[in-house]
Amino acid sequence: MSQTTPTQAESHLSWQETRYRWAAIPGWGLSLILHALFLVLLSTQLKSCGGVTTGTGEGEYRTVGLVMKDSDTPRFNENTEQNDSETDREEVINEETEVLEVPDKPPVDVSLPEIGSDLLGPGALSPAVGLPNPTPSKIQSSSSQIPMEAAFGQGDGPVRFLGAIDNGKKFVYIIDCSGSMGDYNALDFAKAELMASLQGLTPRQKFQVIFYNEEIKRFQIPNQPLGLYPATDVNRNRAKRFVGSVRPTLGTRHMPALLAALKYQPDVIFFLTDAREPSLNKSELAYIQKQNQSGARIHCIEFGIGQELDKGIDNFLKTLARQNKGTYSYRDVTKLNEQR
Repeated sequence: MSQTTPTQAESHLSWQETRYRWAAIPGWGLSLILHALFLVLLSTQLKSCGGVTTGTGEGEYRTVGLVMKDSDTPRFNENTEQNDSETDREEVINEETEVLEVPDKPPVDVSLPEIGSDLLGPGALSPAVGLPNPTPSKIQSSSSQIPMEAAFGQGDGPVRFLGAIDNGKKFVYIIDCSGSMGDYNALDFAKAELMASLQGLTPRQKFQVIFYNEEIKRFQIPNQPLGLYPATDVNRNRAKRFVGSVRPTLGTRHMPALLAALKYQPDVIFFLTDAREPSLNKSELAYIQKQNQSGARIHCIEFGIGQELDKGIDNFLKTLARQNKGTYSYRDVTKLNEQR
C-alpha cells in the first residue's frame, strides 16, 4: 500500500472543507451574490454607452429623462431640467412639425384704388371717356361761405342743372339721347353738366338718371333693384360709367320716360330734350300731372338751334313746367360752350 504524504493529505482535506463550506451557504446568499455581480456588469455597460454615472469620481454626468409619444404629439417628463427639456422640445418640433410656407403675395389679386381716386372720398370727378371736361358748380352758402355739404347738413341743399336750381332729397334726371342730340355735341355737353350736377349732391341725397329715345335706359347698381341711390362717391363713379356708355340714336318718345321718373316719387325732376315734336297733348299733360303724386317740381330745359324765336308762345315744355311748379329754360346748342 502506498503511503499518503502529509502535504497531499492537507490538500485533500482543504478541498473537502471548501466543498462543505460552499454547500453550507444558503440559497438566498448565492442569489444575492449573483445579483450583485449582475449589477456590476450592468453599471459597466451603462458607463461605456454614456448612460448614468454615479459617485464622486470624475466623468460626464447626464440627466436621464423619459420621453413618451402618444400618436404624433411630443410629451416631456416634468422631472427634466429646464434647459435640456427646452432643447429636446425644439429638436422634436423641428423634426416632426410641418412648416407652412407663406406666399410672397395673396392668392387673390387685390386691386386697390389709387390715391386721388373717386372711390377714396369727395373730390372732383374726372371726365368720362370721350366727354368734355365737366366744370362742377361750386355751390356755397352766401352767409357763411362754407361748402354746400356743410351748409345743408340734412341733405336738402340746392342742386343745379343747366341753369335750373332746386332743393330736395330725391332727384331724377331725364335726358334725351335721340339721334339729333348728337349734333353740335349736345349730348356730350349734357353728360358733362349731369356729372357736375351729381357732384353737387351729398350722400344724404338720392338720385336716378334716365336716358331716353324710343326706349328708356335707367341707371342701375348691380345686384340692387332699380330705384333712387345715395349720392356717394362710389355711386357717382358707377353713374359716370353708365353715362359714358350712352350714345345718340333713334327717335323720341317723351311719355314713357316721364312716367318712369314719377314712379320714384322724387322731389325734383330735371327734364332735358331737343325735340318739340312729337309734343305732348293736353290729355297727356293732364295725366302726368295726375301721376305726380309726390308733387315733384319738373324743370324743363330745351335745346334748340339759334335764338329762341317764340318766347311769348306756349309749347308743351312750358306747360309741363308750369303745371308741375317747375321752370323752363332754352339753350342754343350752337353756343353751348359760351353759356357755361
